[in-house]
Amino acid sequence: MNDVVAVVLAAGLGTRMKTETPKVLHEVGSRPILARVVSNLGQAGIKSIIAVVGYKGEVIKSSLKEKIKYVKQEELLGSGDALRRAAGTIEDFKGTVLVTCGDAPLILASTLTGLLNKHISGKASCTLLTCKMEDPFSYGRIVRGKNSGVLRIVEEKDASPDEKEIQEINVGTYCFNNSDLQKFIRDIEINKKKKEFYLTDIVDILVSNGKKVLTESCNPEESIGINSRRDIAMVNNIINKEVISKLMDSGVTVVDPNTTYVDEKAVIGKDTTIFPCTVIEKDVTIGIGCKIGPFTRIKEGAEIKDNTEVGSFIEVGKGQAD
Repeated sequence: MNDVVAVVLAAGLGTRMKTETPKVLHEVGSRPILARVVSNLGQAGIKSIIAVVGYKGEVIKSSLKEKIKYVKQEELLGSGDALRRAAGTIEDFKGTVLVTCGDAPLILASTLTGLLNKHISGKASCTLLTCKMEDPFSYGRIVRGKNSGVLRIVEEKDASPDEKEIQEINVGTYCFNNSDLQKFIRDIEINKKKKEFYLTDIVDILVSNGKKVLTESCNPEESIGINSRRDIAMVNNIINKEVISKLMDSGVTVVDPNTTYVDEKAVIGKDTTIFPCTVIEKDVTIGIGCKIGPFTRIKEGAEIKDNTEVGSFIEVGKGQAD
C-alpha cells in the first residue's frame, strides 16, 4: 500500500511497568511489543512506517531490526503532540495515515486492512477502530448523536454518569485523510489538568468542521494495550492459547493446554504428544511421533528427532536429542 503511511506512537514512559527498559521493548511471545506491532502493519501491506519515540529512543532504534523511520518526541506532551511531530515529516503526502499505539500488539493485520478499506471506501476524514466491552472502565467512550453518527470521544475521567454506561470504546487506532490531518492536528489544545495534547480531541474538531467520521469494530481482545506486567501476562496467555490451538489443529496432542507453554517460533511434528507442565522455547524443532514431558523444559535452539521420548523432570539444551 503505497498510498498509506503508518504512524506508531511509542514514546511513553511506561511508569506502571516499574522498569528501566522502554515499555515497547518488553517481549510478548518471543518478540518485542513494538516489533509485533510493526509486523502486523507489514502483514497488512503497509510499507512506510514511522515510529514516534521518546524515552530511551536511541535504545529502541538500536534494539529493533525492523526497517522503519523514527521521529523523536523530545518532550512527552501526549499523543496529540506525538502525532503532530510525525505529521510534520509527511506534509506533502497524499493519502491515508494510519495511527496506532506501540503497546497494542494484538491488533490483527486483517483488522487493520478492514479499517483501511472502511476508511477509503467511505471517503472519510477519519475512521476509528472501536469495540464493545462489558466493563469499559478506564477507556475512552464513543459518543454518538443522531443517526448513530460519531460526535466525540470522551475519556473516563471526563465522562458523565450516562456516558460511563456506554460500552463502545476507543481502541486507539485511527485512519486519517492526510490533508485533513495536516489542517486540523494543530487545533488540538493542551489539556490544562494533564498538560498534554490528547489525540482523541481531534475527533470533536473534525466533526465540528463538518468532516465525516466513521468507525470499524474489532474483537475486544485486540484492544488490549500493555501498561503493566499483568498486561504482559494476559497477552502472553492469549498468544500461547493461539499457538497451542494451531498445533492441535496440525496433529499435535497437547494433554493440558493450561499448563503447557509453546513458543510461537517452535516447530513440532504431527503425532507428537506434549504432556502437562512442559515449556518449549523459541527455535525448538521437535520431530514426528515424539513424547515430551511432563515437567520438561526444551530450551531455545534444541532439536528433538522423530520418535524420541523426553521424559519427566528433564531439561534439554541446544543441540540434538534422539
